[in-house]
Amino acid sequence: MIGENEFVFKYANHIPHCKFLKKERIILKFISTQPDTYKQKYILLGCGEHLICIDCGIAYSKRFYYPLVNLTETLFLAFPKLEIAHIVLTIPRNYPNLTESPKSTVTKLFKLARTFLNRFFPDTGGLIVYHNWSSKHPEFFHPHFHCIIFGLKTSKTLTHFYYEVSQLREFWSKLLNLSTQTDIYIQYFYQRHLRKIKFLYRYVTRSPILDYTKTKNPILSSAFLRLVYQLKKFTRFRYFGWMVPSKKHKFLLSIGIKEYHYHRIKQWSFAGFYKAYYLEDEDAWWTDDDNLIPNKILLDMRLLIPYHIYVLNGG
Repeated sequence: MIGENEFVFKYANHIPHCKFLKKERIILKFISTQPDTYKQKYILLGCGEHLICIDCGIAYSKRFYYPLVNLTETLFLAFPKLEIAHIVLTIPRNYPNLTESPKSTVTKLFKLARTFLNRFFPDTGGLIVYHNWSSKHPEFFHPHFHCIIFGLKTSKTLTHFYYEVSQLREFWSKLLNLSTQTDIYIQYFYQRHLRKIKFLYRYVTRSPILDYTKTKNPILSSAFLRLVYQLKKFTRFRYFGWMVPSKKHKFLLSIGIKEYHYHRIKQWSFAGFYKAYYLEDEDAWWTDDDNLIPNKILLDMRLLIPYHIYVLNGG
C-alpha cells in the first residue's frame, strides 16, 4: 500500500470517478455456458478505490446493504415482534494514538465496542461499522461506531432492550478510560419501521465519498484524502455475536432460515482478462493484446457481487 503523502499527491484535485482516477483498468472476459450459444461478455472492473470513488463506493456499500435488508425482512417474517437497536458510540477526536496508529487503535476500539455490546445486549448478534468523518462536514475528523443490534438471542428467544442513555454513556466512557463522558445516541426500530430501517442501513454502510460529493465541489481535496487514508489500513465492517460469519449460517438454520449465495454470472465461464487503456476519442478500451473493445458493450462490475438471499422455511 502506498504511503499517505503519495496517496494524496496521486489523487488530489481529481474527479472521484473510476475513469478519472485510473486510466489503466482490468477487463474480464466470459463466455456463455448455455447450449448452442457462444456469446462473449466483458466486465470492466473499477479502480478499486471505494473510499474516494463514487462508482466503486456505491458498489462496495451494496455488498453490505442488500444482505442486511434481506436478512431483516426475513427475520421479521419469522419474528414479527423483533426489535432492532441502532447505537452510535462516539470517540473523542484526541483519543490516544487514534491518528498516529489508526490500525492498532481502531482494532482495540472494536474490542471495546464488543465488550460494551456484550454487557448490554448479551447473546445477540449484529454489525459494527467504524466512521471517521462527519456526514455534514466530510473533511472533519469525527470518529464513531454505528452498531446495529438484532434483538434475537442465541437461545432463539426475543429480547427487548431499553436503557437510559446516561447508563450507556457512563459505561462506554469508562471503557475508553475518559475523565468526562462522551456522547451516545440510540434508536429502536420495529417491523412497522422497515422504510426507516432501510434508510438507516444505507446511511451506515455508505462510503465517505458519497457524503463528500453531496456537500463539496466534486474535486478531491488533500484534507479529505488524508482523512480517508486512515480507513485504508483496516476493515471498517465487523460482526458480533451470532452474526459472525462462522456462526451465522448454523444459527439461522436453527431458526428455520436458509442462506443462499446467488451469482448472476453463474452461467458464464471465465475466459481470461486484459489490461486496458481508455481512448476517449474512440470511447473504447485498447487491450494489451491489441484489441479495441467499445465502452458501450462493457457490463457493470456490480454483476460480480454475489447476492446473499435469506429464505424462511415454508416461506
